[in-house]
Amino acid sequence: MINSSLIKRNCIVLILFLIGGRATCEAQLNTKVYSVFIYSFAKSIKWPEPKGDGIFLIGVLDCPLLSLELQKVALDKSVGIQKILIKEFDSVDKIEDCHILFLPSERSQLLSSIISKLPSNAMLIISDGDGLAKKGSGLSFVKIDGKLRFEINSHAIEARGIKVPGNIKSLGMVVE
Repeated sequence: MINSSLIKRNCIVLILFLIGGRATCEAQLNTKVYSVFIYSFAKSIKWPEPKGDGIFLIGVLDCPLLSLELQKVALDKSVGIQKILIKEFDSVDKIEDCHILFLPSERSQLLSSIISKLPSNAMLIISDGDGLAKKGSGLSFVKIDGKLRFEINSHAIEARGIKVPGNIKSLGMVVE
C-alpha cells in the first residue's frame, strides 16, 4: 500500500528542489551578465590620471558568485595597460580604495556608509537595486519589465572625478 503522506512529502521536497535550483541558475546568469557589464564600464569610463597606473582594482562587497565571475574575466582581460584584480570585502570597514566597488542588493542599506567612508575617492560605485543611483550610487542595475537595465547618476560619478562617455549614458537611464 502506498503511503500518501510519504508521496506528499516527496512531492514537496521535489518542488522545493526545483524552485531552489531555478533560483540558483538565475543568480548565476545574473552574475555572468553583471561581470560583462562591469568590465565594459571599466574599460569605457575615463579614469582620472592617478587611477591609470598599477593594478585596476574591482572590489565586491559580500557577493562571492560575482567575485568568481569577475575573476574569470580578469584572467585574460585588462583595462588599458592595467591588469585587473578582484577583491572581496566582507564589511564596509574593510573596503579599500578601488576603481570600482560593487554593492549587491542584499547590502544596499550600506550605500550611505560607503559614501561617507570614501567620500571623494575616484571610485565608481555600482549597485543592484531600484533607486540606489538616486541615493548616490554611480550606476545601479534595475529590472524593468523583466529586462536588466541600469541607472546612471552622472552627478555622483563626476563628483568623484570620473568621466562617463556619452555611449554609456545613452544605454542607461540617467537619474539625478
